[in-house]
Parts: sequence; C-alpha cells; structure tokens
Amino acid sequence: MGIGPTEGSTIARTDGLNFYDSPALLERLSRALKKRSQEVVFLVGAPLSAPVTVGEPGVPGVEGVIALIRGEFNDDPVQSEALTSALQAAGTRRYQAAFEFVQGRRGQGTVNEIVRKAVLAARIPGSASANQSIDSYAMGDDTCRRLETDSQGWVLGPGTEYLGKLVAEYPARFGACILTTNFDPLVEVAIRRAEGVQYRTILHSDGNLGQTEAPGCHVVHLHG
Repeated sequence: MGIGPTEGSTIARTDGLNFYDSPALLERLSRALKKRSQEVVFLVGAPLSAPVTVGEPGVPGVEGVIALIRGEFNDDPVQSEALTSALQAAGTRRYQAAFEFVQGRRGQGTVNEIVRKAVLAARIPGSASANQSIDSYAMGDDTCRRLETDSQGWVLGPGTEYLGKLVAEYPARFGACILTTNFDPLVEVAIRRAEGVQYRTILHSDGNLGQTEAPGCHVVHLHG
C-alpha cells in the first residue's frame, strides 16, 4: 500500500523510493480509510520485537544478535578476529554476514540455538524457559510449539500489542494478512491475546501465499 503526501508531512527519498513520516501514516490509517474502504497489509520487522528500553525483555536487534554470535567464539581469538574482519567487510549486511560466519564454522544447529536464545529473551522473567541457556539439539519442536502457544508468557511492546488489537477488532480492514521479517512469534501472540484468530506461513524463498488458507489473519514470515 503506497502512502500519498498529506499536509504537514515530509518525504524521505532513498533509491527512488518514497518514505513518508508518522503523521502521513496516521492520516492514511485513520481518516483516509474512513473515506475509502481498503484492505491494509502491514510489513513489520525487528524494531517491533525489540526491547522498549535497554535491559527490558525483548528480542535483541541486529547488534544484540551479533553479540550472541560473538559469544560463540569468545574462547577462540583467531575466529573472533576473523568474525570482526567479516563484519567490517560486510557494510550494511553485518547481520547476514554474522549468520553466514557462524553457520560455516558451527553449523545449522548452532544457528538455530542462537535464534532461540534471541527469541526467548522476550519471555516474561520467571516464565518457563525465560533467560535459560538453550541447547538447540535438546529443545525439540514440541517444546518450541508449547512455548509459542503460551500467549501469557511473552513480553509485548506497545506496537506489537496494538497491532494484535487492530487485527482482532477490525479483521476486515487490518486482519487479512501481516508480513514480517522476524523469526519470533510475537505478532501471533498479540493477535491471540486480543482474542483474534491467526495462522502462519514461513517462507524461506519465493512462494505462493494462496497455497495456505485458513480462518483468521495470515501471518507470513519472510526469511528470504
């Protein structure tokens, strides 16, 4: 959904794309939608799941995940130096470069463990598996699913919480589909907490969203 210019808004142009500010977004999602009925599809990323303030629960951002990856090589100065060099050469692809580095040296199992540690950082302190050291090989799919469905055991930022409420209260307008580049289940948790219905598709590459159908909001995780 493109956002047209509104009075008082500013436009940032990057590589031929126009990015509008928050007043333009609020105008588009409020008064503009009252005048013309449209379906809204949100695309959300890592900042939605990040801690609201430093030290609070939440899924670490880019630098936080890179720190977890660095921790894998704390006892190996040679690999730590190689990781630093890879990150310096990566430019804006630091996040991808860090995961490529650890995957090449530790394998997919370690990558999964780091991802799970990052996601579990959003658990409410004191809840099951909150801030625990996770062995990716010992933590099976059943345990992951059980934690994901424990909707009251997660910390939600205000953005995530109100996105879930929009989906649940206005399903025809906001509840058809949400796109996310995140690997955490917090969008789904927010929808369930608001007593909405959701189902999920995970895409690791190009795919056909029409192949998955179910009642509720279709939350699509884009991992390309």
